[in-house]
Amino acid sequence: MTEDTPARIGAIDTVRGVAVMGILLMNIVAFSMPEPAYTNPRAFGGASGADLAVYLVNFVLFDGRMRGLFSFLFGASTLLVLERAEAAGRDPSGIDVAFLVLWPVNWTAHGVSEAERRLLTGTSEAMAADIAALEAAGVRHLCLTFQTATLGETLERMQRFAEEVMPLTR
Repeated sequence: MTEDTPARIGAIDTVRGVAVMGILLMNIVAFSMPEPAYTNPRAFGGASGADLAVYLVNFVLFDGRMRGLFSFLFGASTLLVLERAEAAGRDPSGIDVAFLVLWPVNWTAHGVSEAERRLLTGTSEAMAADIAALEAAGVRHLCLTFQTATLGETLERMQRFAEEVMPLTR
């Protein structure tokens, strides 16, 4: 690091590390088993013993919370970028922030409650509210994923988003 390079903030790095490891725990389930096993341990034979215990620990302690930590880190990092721009004499409003959504936009809510719902899932109104919250946080560019199993379904999903969600964001 040079003298001009700001020091790393250990607390943010620690929270980021915890969030990455928690998401890894959830992704192990998502990548190694059929999709229903992510929310139902019976879907892949894990409804008893140690399998059930591991599922419950993951579900109670990690699922949704790690995404929340990343959301917190996104906001904190955005503030740091803006503060450092100001300190360097730059206009912070000239900094563009983009947000990439890696999971498909989906009208089925992923989570047991609104607080745990995955971003850009659920009702059209909920998705529009997510977009408004991202905009309020300074996001100027939003990259979405619409991919499904077939091109026809993907195009239908894109059309539905354009017709149902976009008008709510204007």
